[in-house]
Amino acid sequence: MTGSIPAAWPPQTTRLRVGALTLDLRYRRVAHADGESELTQRCFDLAQLFLAEPGVLHTREDIFRRVWPGVVVEDANLTTSIWMLRKALGDESRHWLRTIAKRGYVFDPPVPVEVVVDISPIELSAPVETAAPRAPLRRRARWFAAAALACCAVAAAQWHARAPAPLRVLLVAAGPGGDSAARWPERLLVAWIDWKLQLAPSLRVLAPGDAGTDDGARETAVLLSVDMPADTAESWRIRARFRGEATVPDIVVASTPERLIADLDATSERVRAVLAPSDAGTVWPSLALDAAIAAQFVDAVDARARHRWGAAALGFGAVAQRAPGFGLARVLHAEALAELGQQSAALDAWRGAQAWLAALPGDATAPLAALGLAIAQRYDDAAAAYAALARERPVDASAFRYAAARSLRRAGRSDEALALLRGPAPSEPSLALVWRLERAIAELMTGAPHDVHASVADIERLGARLGFAHERARAALIDAEAHAIAGDAPDAALFETAAQRFASVDDRLGALRARYLAATFGVGGDIERRLDELLAEARAAGNAAAEIDALRRMAFFHYRAGDMAAYRARLAQAFDVAAAAGDRTARQTLALDLAHQDLLRGDYAALDGRLAQLRGESVQGMAATWLGQFEAGMQFRRGQYAQSVATVDRAEAAFGDAPAPAMAAGLACARGAVALARGESARARQAFASCGSRRLPHYELLAGIGEAELALQGGDPDAARRGLAGIEARLRTLASTPDRWMLALELAPVFARSGDTVSARRLVQPLLPTLERAGYAQLEADARTTLAESALADGDRDVARRELAHAEALAGADDWYGRRRLRTVAALLAPTAPETAQALSALDADARDRGDVLGELLAHSLLDRYGAMACDTQRHSLLIAQSGMRGASDAWMLKPESGSPLAIK
Repeated sequence: MTGSIPAAWPPQTTRLRVGALTLDLRYRRVAHADGESELTQRCFDLAQLFLAEPGVLHTREDIFRRVWPGVVVEDANLTTSIWMLRKALGDESRHWLRTIAKRGYVFDPPVPVEVVVDISPIELSAPVETAAPRAPLRRRARWFAAAALACCAVAAAQWHARAPAPLRVLLVAAGPGGDSAARWPERLLVAWIDWKLQLAPSLRVLAPGDAGTDDGARETAVLLSVDMPADTAESWRIRARFRGEATVPDIVVASTPERLIADLDATSERVRAVLAPSDAGTVWPSLALDAAIAAQFVDAVDARARHRWGAAALGFGAVAQRAPGFGLARVLHAEALAELGQQSAALDAWRGAQAWLAALPGDATAPLAALGLAIAQRYDDAAAAYAALARERPVDASAFRYAAARSLRRAGRSDEALALLRGPAPSEPSLALVWRLERAIAELMTGAPHDVHASVADIERLGARLGFAHERARAALIDAEAHAIAGDAPDAALFETAAQRFASVDDRLGALRARYLAATFGVGGDIERRLDELLAEARAAGNAAAEIDALRRMAFFHYRAGDMAAYRARLAQAFDVAAAAGDRTARQTLALDLAHQDLLRGDYAALDGRLAQLRGESVQGMAATWLGQFEAGMQFRRGQYAQSVATVDRAEAAFGDAPAPAMAAGLACARGAVALARGESARARQAFASCGSRRLPHYELLAGIGEAELALQGGDPDAARRGLAGIEARLRTLASTPDRWMLALELAPVFARSGDTVSARRLVQPLLPTLERAGYAQLEADARTTLAESALADGDRDVARRELAHAEALAGADDWYGRRRLRTVAALLAPTAPETAQALSALDADARDRGDVLGELLAHSLLDRYGAMACDTQRHSLLIAQSGMRGASDAWMLKPESGSPLAIK
């Protein structure tokens, strides 16, 4: 026996019998009504542990310590053995083995055990029950028999007799354990067969822990082993044993060192022929490796399974260089590089695999074509390709839907990804876990942090059961970030839990990233030091994606603090890394961040160029939403109202039948601003209501400001004041400093127009030094325009002139919205009444040319004071009737003074 498992039966015992089940202790074989099977040594040891201590709750840790002493094993090995046990017992007896959630296993069959001993060599067939065994021994014996049977004797059904149903296959490395490096032939055989079967349309390859989760499925376990010879005179022995549906003879191949890899390749083909007979006749490329390269390849495969993408990329790259004819290494190299954000290198690796891929069987090409689209960052096309595969290949439909959702999320279409993932999770636990992990990421990205917690709870439960430590670490980090984003106080302990989980699986980069994210939320210590550590580790691992993410997060840390120079500097660094890596998606995201800066600075020439480049790249998903919002905002400022509406329409049409993402609230607010300017009050009200309904604080407040201005222009100043009352207080609760600036600059003019110039000045006056340092010319011009308007209303014409001069120097030449307000102030500051009337008449005409109904009505309100409205009375009445804006007036800025032209009327 292995480890510390005591024997609880006489040394002469040869067999144990439990009902119709018989275990032969001499030859490690199990016999039952459906046939006979041989146990592996580890399985036999596990059965002895159960027998020796019946009725005891065995934890997973205790089982590993006693059955696999001194060997590092994954939880999946035990999970697989439990599955095989349940299948062996059959439908009537599988409930004997019970899982005690989060604790371990208890096995207790209801029938007693007969202990059979040898009397003499002649009487081996004559079973003799030992005299009066103690009750504990009887319980141990029956547990042993059932457990041993389960490990190797999966109940067989008639493989070819029943109606064909999708086959689920579990590949099990069934060698003796020991040094993993020495077992490279077995690991290579498992990896090579697994990859081939993953592409077969007629079956589903299971991960450890997935077996037995679908009671109606046809399942087969394939036990693969490659035994090393004790000395050079002996042969290698390659074995493939089928348990379950595929009741076929074992495949046993004797090989030599010279022929070993060729025989592994031939064995893989024989296994595939058994499991996917409909694919007979297809020809696969050969396993073109030598022993040294093969060992390096399986090490890279293991690194990939542990999410160690840097090590995987190095390994696969070395294999591809040393064995250029082995295209699978190039495919996996491309995948690993794409995960690292090294897109240019990933595409090069993918192109290098094309000749090899072209030689694959036809059924294998569709999933690989979808993978190629994802590697090329054509995520929309990849999502469509995976969705088509989900329809065409029902056996793998859940896996392809997951891949489609992941591609949609990477395309910035997180709402659509979430819609795919909100249905029932797959029955296989391992796929259900990554399904829920992807769902949690999509929930976080769609602005639903409270939904994340339920998904994370599911991941915790499944991950603990399956032993998926890395996924649990990722879930803990997502949960920590969700708590911080939801408005809860950031919890340093949650981030530290994630960091420790990453460290437990030797993922130093993941641990550093968790502690860095804590610092970005203000709970992780020195953020600059954390960033330097993370960037150094990311660079060492070749992880450009982690570098870009870290730099962009640091940029937004500075953004929220209002340090715009540092914000732009970090964005520029991230953009350079993305450009060097060829990461088109990251580059687009960062270009949009920089486009936002162009808009705030009022640099429309730079913004035009950046937006034109982005449009030429066919931006999709959330990036397209932001692109539309920035372009519509610029067109609004320019007074290009028809173009602005068309831009919003185009951006919203991109959602198709899918629900609009929460961040599309900005498009609705842009539509409301244009409708307000055009005198379309009903449309403006509807748009602002839509903008404010998305539960995003920034847009809720922006929509509230728009609705207050609608009430004011509609002639209901009391309603406007009621709406404004709570907005300023809520404004102070926003975490992002620039968001507070921008909303304050939207809110202040409405306060002033409602007669509250004190609040208007209080909002904008403190912003001036910061806006000047940030170089936000457009925002500073808006702030100084509000101060000039308020000074006019208060009768302080000197201050009004000073602020007007500053604002005119800052405002862009094609900023219609800003220039319209400035021209009004300048007209009212003119030295004579005729000059004022002339300037207002020109402004009225320009507003009419642009379709700015509100601008016309505001000009009319002042022209009327000069008796200059006679020729426009009819149009004025028509605009009032159409818009309902009976309160539209800039007369609030008039304060009659002795000698002022404003005292005319």
